[in-house]
Amino acid sequence: MDSKAAIIPPSLFPKGVITAETNPRLSFSELYDSEWQVIANAVPKRQAEFCGGRICAHRALDQLGVPRAPILPNKDRSPRWPKGVIGTIAHTRGVCAAAVAKTRNVIGLGLDIELDAPLESELMMHICSPREREWLLGLPDEDRGKLIKVLFCIKEAVFKCQYPLSSRFISYPNIEIALNVKTSDFSVLNLDMFTEKPIFKQTIMGRFAFGYGYVMAGASISIVKYPCNTLIKKCWFPQKKFLSLDLNQPSGPFIHEANISCIAKKIIYQTGYKCFTDLVSSIPFDAQGFSSRFFIQTDCHLCHSSG
Repeated sequence: MDSKAAIIPPSLFPKGVITAETNPRLSFSELYDSEWQVIANAVPKRQAEFCGGRICAHRALDQLGVPRAPILPNKDRSPRWPKGVIGTIAHTRGVCAAAVAKTRNVIGLGLDIELDAPLESELMMHICSPREREWLLGLPDEDRGKLIKVLFCIKEAVFKCQYPLSSRFISYPNIEIALNVKTSDFSVLNLDMFTEKPIFKQTIMGRFAFGYGYVMAGASISIVKYPCNTLIKKCWFPQKKFLSLDLNQPSGPFIHEANISCIAKKIIYQTGYKCFTDLVSSIPFDAQGFSSRFFIQTDCHLCHSSG
């Protein structure tokens, strides 16, 4: 914050994302008149949170090289960011923060900060998916409450990340997270478990961290040719009618066959061998050792051609 060490670690977001933080406070000199009018009739606590969040947003945009302008709310009260910019604002007791990035690098961004205090197991029904609850119930009580809070923080960040793109309010138990406690990272397995069509083709990924009495999570959708390329061990074509994939599956509480199939389909599509994509659903799935090797054969004449 202004006079303290930064709470948000640089590793919370991918390269190209700028963060800023401060304490909740009223500072009329750092707000535009039009921004102040938004909260002129709000209670002092809300005014301080809004003001602190906008201060952080302006400072982060300054670092990004974006000319200053008022950050006014949309009709749904979400911040209206400058053209070519995506951002997110978070606040809790004692801290306000913002993260921004150019949309040429990132198209979705979500930040959440919560007090580092465990949540009661009874709240799992309102936060966690069925498989997340099953996993949590197998943990000691002292770990369970802490990880329920982590999942809540992550899902807050994921919601903020997806909402500007989808305009959808999603119940948190319908969001399923692949959580790696050892490496403090996560990815979204299901953004809406009861929807037939996925909301995004891209993967929402992120990290979480603890520090200074807070737990925080950063979620993002990055613009890369293949966002899961860190999962690829090998991809080769022994013959033109064969495709072989050797993938590393991220460790965590869940192994998700659909997620592996989605990754495989993305790799196949990038190679240009589109005839393989219809065969992905028949890929044998092996959860042992958190890795899967796929060996697919096709009789497509396009793959047999010598070109």
